Amino acid sequence: MSKIRGTVFELLGEKSYGDNKSLIEFVISFQDGNRESYATFTAFGKLVQEVSSLRIGDDVSVTFTPSSRKWSKSADDPGRWFTSLVASEVSIQASMKSKSEPIQKDMFNTVRDDFEPDVTIPQKKENEIVSDTGADDDLPF
Repeated sequence: MSKIRGTVFELLGEKSYGDNKSLIEFVISFQDGNRESYATFTAFGKLVQEVSSLRIGDDVSVTFTPSSRKWSKSADDPGRWFTSLVASEVSIQASMKSKSEPIQKDMFNTVRDDFEPDVTIPQKKENEIVSDTGADDDLPF
């Protein structure tokens, strides 16, 4: 088993399978050196209810086991391997319960209420002439 700590980035929703069984998938973001990385986890059984109560922005610790399986179209197809990260324990380190919960549409259209761009758009100064001739570059056009 492995353990990782990160921030809940997205809740992908609960899915049913088999006889009254369900699973839930969620994504956390974490620091990997100097860059932000992401990992998707799957939770089964009693963890489904616990994970469904998480909020985007919660600081969590996830204990998990990697699990791979092979998929092939036919017997003579070499197939491909797929890996899942199966959560066995999720504990909240710091909660964002005081924030309003974002609307969850689906895995491709999640609305996040905590997005703040960190980009500053330069403003044109009064009476400044902006040239597009490219005099400062060495491009041939």
